[in-house]
Amino acid sequence: MSLIILFLLLFSSVSFSQDIPAYNMAKDRFGMIVGYGNQDYITVDYDYKVVFFQFQHYRRLLKKRGWGIDWHSQPQFNVTRYLQSPNAKEYKTGIEFGVNGSLFFYKNFFVDKLIAYASISSGPHFVSGVPDRQSRGFIFSDNWFVGAQIKMGERLWLDIRPLFRHISNLGITNPNGGVNNAVYSLGILWLPKEKE
Repeated sequence: MSLIILFLLLFSSVSFSQDIPAYNMAKDRFGMIVGYGNQDYITVDYDYKVVFFQFQHYRRLLKKRGWGIDWHSQPQFNVTRYLQSPNAKEYKTGIEFGVNGSLFFYKNFFVDKLIAYASISSGPHFVSGVPDRQSRGFIFSDNWFVGAQIKMGERLWLDIRPLFRHISNLGITNPNGGVNNAVYSLGILWLPKEKE
């Protein structure tokens, strides 16, 4: 309910001018997003919490009036806290870093005031430590996400994104049980001014 109220307050502060959609016309968009992932809504026997710090770059591939497809790249550095085994009592800390890439599908609503999107991304990462079910080191991070971007200013957008993430290493080393996270993210998106 509080998310709906936040959305209405933010949405009510933007105007409904009939300008050409800047979002849909921008060749590049940049952003930062932070997130938190855990297993609160996933039934598993391990505990792996992660705080995300992600840079975002969107490069336009296809645009039509009101919708488009971008190439989305996401370099990131993440901090983790986990239990080594299901019976462990003491949390360990670790880091992750890597990059994800994806095709990013979006729909533009209310003449460039609200963007709804969906994507599936994947990319190579390194993890310094994980629960015993997964070997540390080189892994792949796979993400399924939907979200919304809400216009806050002429070139500034609020980005809200829930996602599901799976990390594993394609069986390169054992064990390879995988680790899943439900993730909630919030960020900002910036549109640079296009050259005349």
